[in-house]
This record gives sequence, C-alpha cells and structure tokens, in this order.
Amino acid sequence: MNDPITVHVKSEDDDLGYHTLALNENENWSFCENLWKTTFFYASFNWNGSRTASFGVFDKPTIPHCQKWRFGKSRLCFWIVKDTGFYVAPHLTPFPNGWTKMHDWSWWT
Repeated sequence: MNDPITVHVKSEDDDLGYHTLALNENENWSFCENLWKTTFFYASFNWNGSRTASFGVFDKPTIPHCQKWRFGKSRLCFWIVKDTGFYVAPHLTPFPNGWTKMHDWSWWT
C-alpha cells in the first residue's frame, strides 16, 4: 500500500476538500460537536483508482471507539487506513493493539 490515497471529508456545514496523502502522511481537523451530539462527518477514499470507500468518520457507530466526551476537552478519534480496511481507536497506539476494524475497501476492476 505505497500508492497515495485521495481523501475527501465533509459535513453538512463544512467541506474540507480533497487531500492526497502519501504513505505515512496524515490528515486532521477539529470541530465543535453540537449540543445534541448529532455532528456527522463523512469521508470518501480512493486508492490508486482500484479501491474506494465512503462512510461516516465521525458518527454514532464511530463515537464509542473514540475518546470519551469531557467538558472543555476535544474528543479524539484516530483512524488508520490499511490494505485490509479502515480501523479506529481512541488513542494512537501501535497497530493492532486497541484498533477496531470499521470498514472494508470496495474493489473496482
């Protein structure tokens, strides 16, 4: 998995644009969760034109795998992209300890 991955992250209110990430590069952003805890960020991924994926990167299924909410503190979610799929964790730890697989790649031929 040495080819770059194109990532597009957006919410209902914010479009963070397209970013192309090389091996070991990262993308990060911050935002304020709304009071109703319905904040939703969505991402699409394209790897070498042969694999794609689209899913919520901050949504109800993901939040339990992120750091717990604390007043006045940012909630962190860490994602790692592997050729085997997409994994999330509440802390940046060596893979695979503490990482939960959330999504697979879709293959295009």
